[in-house]
Amino acid sequence: MSLDDLFYKMKQRHPGITEHIWQTLVNAKCTSPATSITLSQIRAGYYDITEERFPRMGDPRTEMLFLLSIPFIASFSNRVGTIRFYIIEDPELSY
Repeated sequence: MSLDDLFYKMKQRHPGITEHIWQTLVNAKCTSPATSITLSQIRAGYYDITEERFPRMGDPRTEMLFLLSIPFIASFSNRVGTIRFYIIEDPELSY
């Protein structure tokens, strides 16, 4: 199964997942690398919003790629290799 197919099925099984992830990042004020959060923190924030566990996709790398498939979400790796996520500011969007 391709990643596109997996991501499509994930969005079908969990309507609103992208909005919940966005809301998690907005709630944490993740609008720059300085205020970014990790996948674990996104999972916890997702649970706080939905009271459901973040859907597992078999591998954390696949979950990270899913996050990066959402428009205007970016990531970077810090010095120790931890991947951190934040929203890229877009003047057309309101946070």
